Amino acid sequence: MDIKYRVESDITIRAVDKPIPERQVLGIFHSSDSAYYFIEKYLEDTKMLHTYFSRRYICLREDLEEIINNGKFVAINIVLGQFEDMIYINKINS
Repeated sequence: MDIKYRVESDITIRAVDKPIPERQVLGIFHSSDSAYYFIEKYLEDTKMLHTYFSRRYICLREDLEEIINNGKFVAINIVLGQFEDMIYINKINS
């Protein structure tokens, strides 16, 4: 069985203070490294689009497998006054 990595976003729109009820799938990848790279690019793109009040955090690459296995968030992406985005990677069987 082939294991893939699904990147998901748990987002809250701050303009109306409303969480989106289900996690949004951002992509499915063949390796955790590819998923991590995607998240890095996603965070950088957000920073370039929202140059003001943008904050972000991503876990260390060497901690990634442990974080995935424990179901913790991998990254946080915040644009103040607009949205907060907690990003997870989940293993899925294909």
